[in-house]
Amino acid sequence: MRIFSNRQRTAFTALAIALCFAAPAAAQDQPAAAEVTADYAEQPDAARMAAADALVSMIVPTGGEEAERWAESFALPAFDNATAGMMDRPEIKTALRQFPRMRQITEGFIGQMRAIAVQSITSDFAAFRTAMSTAYARRFTVDQLTTITAFLSTDTGRVYNDRASEILSDDGVTAWQRAVAERTRTAMQPLVERYMEQVAELVTKAETNGGE
Repeated sequence: MRIFSNRQRTAFTALAIALCFAAPAAAQDQPAAAEVTADYAEQPDAARMAAADALVSMIVPTGGEEAERWAESFALPAFDNATAGMMDRPEIKTALRQFPRMRQITEGFIGQMRAIAVQSITSDFAAFRTAMSTAYARRFTVDQLTTITAFLSTDTGRVYNDRASEILSDDGVTAWQRAVAERTRTAMQPLVERYMEQVAELVTKAETNGGE
């Protein structure tokens, strides 16, 4: 009877954990912002908020299917890239070949996680738009916001706005991300395995003789 090896158990556990964190991480995976200057740190005034709202209305849809598509382009590239990297692990690929039912279960799990990643964004989209407007208003003057909005109103600006989200899905970018993920996984693997061994030892000890 075929059973999972310890490495396969570790790999599938890591896959589940990675996907749980991949979606929120995708939404947060942006370069660290420069410290907000004192002039922009206060609650923006009405004029600045109005200019920011005009800009955000061109960048972020108001809701519906368009918002869902936007959320998919925002959250899923990093999520899918993380998934692809995990699924490419030899121990997972071997297990999926050995256990066809496991492939079905895993693909269903990934599909559910993808849906949650998008729904988590669209469920509170109005608050997100407000947060975006406030963030822009805190960092740019009315003139700057107006200039950016004017650019996005041009033919080139509209093309940029429509296609900017595709950059993170570019083959070259995703290949680099997978390479980084693989280097990280390789470095972390011994630590994960040792951690799981230590946990198993403590559980066994507690179960057998009431140890700590």
